[in-house]
Amino acid sequence: GWLERQVVSVKADVRAREDDIRGIYTEKEGLHTAKVRQLEEGNQEMERRLKTVLAECESLQARKEAEMEELNVRVRALVLRKDDTIAQQRGQLNDLMQQLRQTELVLQRELADSELDE
Repeated sequence: GWLERQVVSVKADVRAREDDIRGIYTEKEGLHTAKVRQLEEGNQEMERRLKTVLAECESLQARKEAEMEELNVRVRALVLRKDDTIAQQRGQLNDLMQQLRQTELVLQRELADSELDE
């Protein structure tokens, strides 16, 4: 009688509590699973963004290196032109100095010849 009804009642209460706990666990598990999925999707999006940013950085680095190489080529060309200009001006200066010496020699001869004529 009474004891059996108490046992049945307690068993029913225990089953009801087990069902409540299972329901809460299932609900919490679903929320956690959804949160994990959301975090994984966010992580994947961040990885895609990171790859994009890294690719952009590599592209900028390559462009910078190409620009620096182009600048180096232009500077080397400018230095070569400067060296050529200096060499040409030295050559012209040497030519002028030689002409000046020859002119001095001619003037000295003419001066010497005119002194002899006197």
